[in-house]
Amino acid sequence: MLEPPEGMHYADPFIFEVNERTYVFFEVWGKSNPKGIIHVSTLDAAGHWSPPALALERPYHLSYPQVFSWRGDIYMLPESRHNRTIELYRSVRFPNTWECAAVLIEGVDAVDATFFEREGCWWMFTAGLGRAEDRLRHLSIFYAQSPFGPWQPHTSNPVVDDLSRARPAGSLIVIGNQLIRPAQDCRSCYGYAISWNRIDVLTESAYHETPIASLSPNIRDGWVAVHTFNQNARWQVFDGKRLVPRRNIQVPDSAF
Repeated sequence: MLEPPEGMHYADPFIFEVNERTYVFFEVWGKSNPKGIIHVSTLDAAGHWSPPALALERPYHLSYPQVFSWRGDIYMLPESRHNRTIELYRSVRFPNTWECAAVLIEGVDAVDATFFEREGCWWMFTAGLGRAEDRLRHLSIFYAQSPFGPWQPHTSNPVVDDLSRARPAGSLIVIGNQLIRPAQDCRSCYGYAISWNRIDVLTESAYHETPIASLSPNIRDGWVAVHTFNQNARWQVFDGKRLVPRRNIQVPDSAF
Protein backbone atom coordinates (compact mmCIF):
# COMPACT_ATOMS: atom_id res chain seq x y z
CA MET A 1 0.00 0.00 0.00
CA LEU A 2 1.25 3.49 -0.87
CA GLU A 3 0.63 5.83 2.06
CA PRO A 4 1.12 9.61 2.11
CA PRO A 5 3.26 11.49 4.62
CA GLU A 6 1.45 13.03 7.56
CA GLY A 7 -0.72 15.94 6.51
CA MET A 8 -0.84 14.84 2.84
CA HIS A 9 -3.43 12.97 0.80
CA TYR A 10 -3.13 10.68 -2.22
CA ALA A 11 -6.15 10.04 -4.47
CA ASP A 12 -7.36 9.10 -7.96
CA PRO A 13 -4.75 6.48 -9.01
CA PHE A 14 -4.51 5.68 -12.75
CA ILE A 15 -2.30 2.92 -14.23
CA PHE A 16 -0.24 3.18 -17.41
CA GLU A 17 2.41 0.78 -18.75
CA VAL A 18 5.45 1.64 -20.89
CA ASN A 19 7.95 -1.05 -21.93
CA GLU A 20 6.49 -3.46 -19.35
CA ARG A 21 7.03 -0.92 -16.59
CA THR A 22 4.00 0.07 -14.53
CA TYR A 23 3.40 3.74 -13.70
CA VAL A 24 0.68 5.01 -11.38
CA PHE A 25 -0.36 8.65 -11.65
CA PHE A 26 -2.35 10.23 -8.82
CA GLU A 27 -3.45 13.44 -7.15
CA VAL A 28 -1.49 14.84 -4.19
CA TRP A 29 -2.64 17.58 -1.84
CA GLY A 30 -2.38 18.52 1.81
CA LYS A 31 -2.44 21.21 4.46
CA SER A 32 0.78 22.79 3.25
CA ASN A 33 -0.35 22.68 -0.40
CA PRO A 34 -4.16 22.55 -0.72
CA LYS A 35 -3.89 22.89 -4.51
CA GLY A 36 -3.89 19.43 -6.09
CA ILE A 37 -0.89 18.40 -8.18
CA ILE A 38 -0.14 15.19 -10.08
CA HIS A 39 2.57 12.79 -8.94
CA VAL A 40 3.76 9.50 -10.43
CA SER A 41 5.22 6.36 -8.89
CA THR A 42 6.34 3.06 -10.41
CA LEU A 43 5.14 -0.32 -9.21
CA ASP A 44 7.43 -3.33 -9.65
CA ALA A 45 6.48 -6.98 -10.09
CA ALA A 46 6.74 -7.60 -6.34
CA GLY A 47 4.37 -4.75 -5.51
CA HIS A 48 7.03 -2.30 -4.33
CA TRP A 49 6.50 1.42 -4.96
CA SER A 50 9.13 3.94 -6.01
CA PRO A 51 9.17 7.32 -4.20
CA PRO A 52 6.48 9.55 -5.76
CA ALA A 53 7.76 12.31 -8.06
CA LEU A 54 6.08 15.39 -9.51
CA ALA A 55 4.50 14.79 -12.92
CA LEU A 56 2.32 17.85 -13.56
CA GLU A 57 1.56 21.10 -11.75
CA ARG A 58 -0.50 24.09 -12.85
CA PRO A 59 -1.47 27.37 -11.13
CA TYR A 60 -4.84 25.75 -10.37
CA HIS A 61 -5.98 22.48 -8.79
CA LEU A 62 -5.50 19.23 -10.75
CA SER A 63 -6.78 15.73 -10.00
CA TYR A 64 -8.03 12.50 -11.66
CA PRO A 65 -5.12 12.03 -14.16
CA GLN A 66 -6.26 9.55 -16.79
CA VAL A 67 -3.25 8.61 -18.98
CA PHE A 68 -3.55 6.94 -22.40
CA SER A 69 -1.73 6.57 -25.71
CA TRP A 70 -2.91 7.63 -29.17
CA ARG A 71 -1.06 7.64 -32.50
CA GLY A 72 2.33 7.10 -30.88
CA ASP A 73 2.03 9.80 -28.22
CA ILE A 74 1.12 9.60 -24.54
CA TYR A 75 -1.56 11.93 -23.18
CA MET A 76 -2.98 12.89 -19.81
CA LEU A 77 -6.53 14.09 -19.16
CA PRO A 78 -6.48 15.61 -15.65
CA GLU A 79 -9.45 17.28 -14.03
CA SER A 80 -9.03 21.08 -14.20
CA ARG A 81 -12.43 22.18 -12.90
CA HIS A 82 -10.94 25.05 -10.92
CA ASN A 83 -9.87 26.59 -14.24
CA ARG A 84 -13.35 25.89 -15.70
CA THR A 85 -11.78 23.86 -18.49
CA ILE A 86 -11.28 20.32 -19.72
CA GLU A 87 -7.62 20.15 -20.79
CA LEU A 88 -5.50 17.58 -22.62
CA TYR A 89 -1.75 17.24 -22.04
CA ARG A 90 0.88 15.54 -24.22
CA SER A 91 3.99 13.89 -22.78
CA VAL A 92 7.20 15.65 -23.80
CA ARG A 93 9.51 13.50 -21.68
CA PHE A 94 7.64 10.67 -19.99
CA PRO A 95 6.63 10.56 -17.18
CA ASN A 96 7.59 13.94 -15.69
CA THR A 97 7.31 16.55 -18.44
CA TRP A 98 4.00 17.46 -20.13
CA GLU A 99 2.71 20.24 -22.37
CA CYS A 100 -0.85 21.44 -22.80
CA ALA A 101 -1.92 20.02 -26.15
CA ALA A 102 -5.44 21.46 -26.21
CA VAL A 103 -8.22 23.01 -24.19
CA LEU A 104 -11.08 20.74 -25.20
CA ILE A 105 -13.98 22.58 -23.56
CA GLU A 106 -14.01 25.96 -21.82
CA GLY A 107 -16.34 27.60 -19.31
CA VAL A 108 -17.56 24.36 -17.70
CA ASP A 109 -17.71 23.13 -14.13
CA ALA A 110 -16.83 19.57 -15.17
CA VAL A 111 -15.35 16.92 -12.87
CA ASP A 112 -13.61 13.59 -13.46
CA ALA A 113 -13.73 13.61 -17.27
CA THR A 114 -13.00 10.10 -18.55
CA PHE A 115 -12.14 9.07 -22.14
CA PHE A 116 -13.11 5.83 -23.85
CA GLU A 117 -12.47 4.92 -27.49
CA ARG A 118 -14.40 2.31 -29.47
CA GLU A 119 -14.31 1.66 -33.21
CA GLY A 120 -12.87 5.07 -34.00
CA CYS A 121 -15.35 7.03 -31.90
CA TRP A 122 -14.17 8.78 -28.73
CA TRP A 123 -16.50 9.18 -25.77
CA MET A 124 -16.03 11.49 -22.80
CA PHE A 125 -17.95 10.85 -19.58
CA THR A 126 -18.00 13.69 -17.05
CA ALA A 127 -20.04 14.87 -14.09
CA GLY A 128 -21.23 18.32 -13.13
CA LEU A 129 -21.66 20.92 -15.89
CA GLY A 130 -24.30 22.69 -13.82
CA ARG A 131 -24.79 23.57 -10.19
CA ALA A 132 -22.28 22.47 -7.55
CA GLU A 133 -24.63 19.76 -6.31
CA ASP A 134 -24.80 18.32 -9.83
CA ARG A 135 -21.19 17.14 -9.54
CA LEU A 136 -22.38 14.15 -7.52
CA ARG A 137 -25.59 13.23 -9.33
CA HIS A 138 -25.44 14.23 -13.03
CA LEU A 139 -23.43 12.30 -15.65
CA SER A 140 -23.02 13.80 -19.11
CA ILE A 141 -21.48 12.35 -22.27
CA PHE A 142 -19.71 13.97 -25.22
CA TYR A 143 -18.45 12.29 -28.42
CA ALA A 144 -15.87 13.09 -31.12
CA GLN A 145 -13.78 11.52 -33.85
CA SER A 146 -10.51 12.14 -31.97
CA PRO A 147 -9.41 13.14 -28.46
CA PHE A 148 -9.02 16.69 -29.79
CA GLY A 149 -12.67 16.96 -30.76
CA PRO A 150 -14.69 18.86 -31.67
CA TRP A 151 -16.74 17.42 -28.83
CA GLN A 152 -20.50 17.14 -29.29
CA PRO A 153 -22.91 16.80 -26.33
CA HIS A 154 -25.10 13.73 -26.09
CA THR A 155 -28.72 14.53 -26.90
CA SER A 156 -29.91 13.00 -23.59
CA ASN A 157 -27.56 14.84 -21.21
CA PRO A 158 -27.51 14.35 -18.32
CA VAL A 159 -27.71 10.64 -19.17
CA VAL A 160 -27.67 9.68 -15.46
CA ASP A 161 -29.34 11.54 -12.58
CA ASP A 162 -28.50 9.40 -9.57
CA LEU A 163 -26.29 9.99 -6.51
CA SER A 164 -25.45 6.28 -6.38
CA ARG A 165 -23.79 6.01 -9.82
CA ALA A 166 -23.27 9.27 -11.69
CA ARG A 167 -19.79 10.67 -11.00
CA PRO A 168 -16.98 8.74 -12.76
CA ALA A 169 -14.63 6.64 -10.62
CA GLY A 170 -12.02 5.45 -13.13
CA SER A 171 -11.44 4.27 -16.68
CA LEU A 172 -14.06 2.13 -18.37
CA ILE A 173 -13.37 -1.61 -18.32
CA VAL A 174 -13.87 -4.07 -21.18
CA ILE A 175 -14.64 -7.65 -20.05
CA GLY A 176 -15.41 -9.91 -22.98
CA ASN A 177 -18.22 -8.18 -24.84
CA GLN A 178 -19.25 -6.15 -21.81
CA LEU A 179 -18.36 -2.52 -21.12
CA ILE A 180 -18.25 -1.62 -17.42
CA ARG A 181 -18.21 1.93 -16.06
CA PRO A 182 -16.94 2.54 -12.50
CA ALA A 183 -18.87 5.30 -10.73
CA GLN A 184 -18.91 6.90 -7.31
CA ASP A 185 -21.71 6.07 -4.91
CA CYS A 186 -22.22 9.38 -3.12
CA ARG A 187 -25.43 8.64 -1.23
CA SER A 188 -23.69 8.59 2.16
CA CYS A 189 -21.04 11.20 1.31
CA TYR A 190 -18.79 12.23 -1.55
CA GLY A 191 -16.85 9.22 -2.84
CA TYR A 192 -18.13 6.79 -0.23
CA ALA A 193 -18.16 3.65 -2.41
CA ILE A 194 -17.80 2.46 -6.02
CA SER A 195 -20.60 1.23 -8.23
CA TRP A 196 -19.86 -0.83 -11.35
CA ASN A 197 -22.34 -0.29 -14.15
CA ARG A 198 -22.75 -2.33 -17.34
CA ILE A 199 -23.29 -0.09 -20.36
CA ASP A 200 -26.11 -1.65 -22.36
CA VAL A 201 -26.63 1.12 -24.96
CA LEU A 202 -24.12 3.76 -26.05
CA THR A 203 -24.94 5.75 -29.18
CA GLU A 204 -25.02 9.43 -30.09
CA SER A 205 -28.72 9.58 -29.23
CA ALA A 206 -29.29 6.87 -26.60
CA TYR A 207 -27.68 5.65 -23.38
CA HIS A 208 -28.57 3.01 -20.83
CA GLU A 209 -26.57 1.35 -18.06
CA THR A 210 -27.34 -1.24 -15.38
CA PRO A 211 -25.71 -1.37 -11.92
CA ILE A 212 -24.16 -4.81 -11.47
CA ALA A 213 -21.76 -4.67 -8.49
CA SER A 214 -20.28 -2.40 -5.85
CA LEU A 215 -17.16 -1.94 -3.74
CA SER A 216 -17.57 -0.62 -0.19
CA PRO A 217 -14.87 0.71 2.16
CA ASN A 218 -15.18 -2.32 4.46
CA ILE A 219 -12.67 -4.12 2.20
CA ARG A 220 -10.02 -2.79 4.63
CA ASP A 221 -10.19 -2.31 8.39
CA GLY A 222 -10.65 1.31 9.36
CA TRP A 223 -11.48 2.61 5.88
CA VAL A 224 -14.48 4.94 5.66
CA ALA A 225 -14.57 5.62 1.89
CA VAL A 226 -13.23 4.30 -1.42
CA HIS A 227 -13.81 6.32 -4.58
CA THR A 228 -11.52 5.59 -7.57
CA PHE A 229 -10.72 2.21 -9.18
CA ASN A 230 -8.46 1.32 -12.11
CA GLN A 231 -6.84 -1.85 -13.41
CA ASN A 232 -4.70 -3.39 -16.10
CA ALA A 233 -3.73 -6.99 -16.88
CA ARG A 234 -1.52 -7.26 -13.77
CA TRP A 235 -2.76 -4.80 -11.16
CA GLN A 236 -5.81 -3.23 -9.60
CA VAL A 237 -5.45 0.11 -7.81
CA PHE A 238 -7.97 2.01 -5.72
CA ASP A 239 -7.82 4.79 -3.17
CA GLY A 240 -9.38 4.85 0.27
CA LYS A 241 -10.00 7.18 3.18
CA ARG A 242 -9.52 6.09 6.76
CA LEU A 243 -9.58 7.60 10.22
CA VAL A 244 -6.12 7.99 11.75
CA PRO A 245 -5.63 8.95 15.43
CA ARG A 246 -3.54 12.10 15.75
CA ARG A 247 -3.20 13.82 19.09
CA ASN A 248 -6.26 11.91 20.30
CA ILE A 249 -8.39 13.27 17.43
CA GLN A 250 -9.76 11.12 14.59
CA VAL A 251 -8.66 12.80 11.37
CA PRO A 252 -9.45 11.56 7.84
CA ASP A 253 -6.45 10.35 5.82
CA SER A 254 -6.18 8.80 2.38
CA ALA A 255 -4.01 6.21 0.63
CA PHE A 256 -4.14 3.45 -1.95
